[in-house]
Amino acid sequence: PKIAFTEAGMHLGQGNLSPAKQAAAEYLEMLEHSLAAHIAVINLFGGRGKTAEAEAFARQALDRMPGQANALTLLAKTIRLNRLPVSRAYRRALAEAKELAAEATERQPEYANAWLELGEVQQALGRPADALASLRQAIELDPAMQSAYVTMGTLLYRQGQPKQAKACLSRAVVLSPDDVTAAAKYAELLCIEGNASQGAALLRRAR
Repeated sequence: PKIAFTEAGMHLGQGNLSPAKQAAAEYLEMLEHSLAAHIAVINLFGGRGKTAEAEAFARQALDRMPGQANALTLLAKTIRLNRLPVSRAYRRALAEAKELAAEATERQPEYANAWLELGEVQQALGRPADALASLRQAIELDPAMQSAYVTMGTLLYRQGQPKQAKACLSRAVVLSPDDVTAAAKYAELLCIEGNASQGAALLRRAR
């Protein structure tokens, strides 16, 4: 399997899409029911800007693991991240992603990642109240889910709740001190409060 995956990456790097897809398909054929293998291939193609192929592999994962909450969540996330917000199909794609994530929460309510993805999609759809409820559920299930704190903090700030936003982003930085995204958002809030030096120090540590 490792050889096939390496060949897929090599072909992608050389701009040879067809043999890259073939090598990736061979790799996944050997690891048919491995979600981690599908995630690796999706990240490989998505990272190279091959979003249609990444989405196709995510759909293949769900076909091979029908009804599984993690496969539903993976496809929802891939759809959400692989569509440009300015495209006409973006809202339709988000609607599908929402249905997938919602189904994942119904099939496996204790799966925190499904609630996180549902919150991300709801935020993208302009439904902040629903998004916050989903994110809170994700954090309740997994109090160490750093990405949920980042998303919630960002959303709370946009909703005019800087104190609550600061608490969320502070927690995100504690959970992952090296995460530049969380540090940058927290530093922004500190600068707004007049603590520019503290914000700058936070960013230096993250880098």
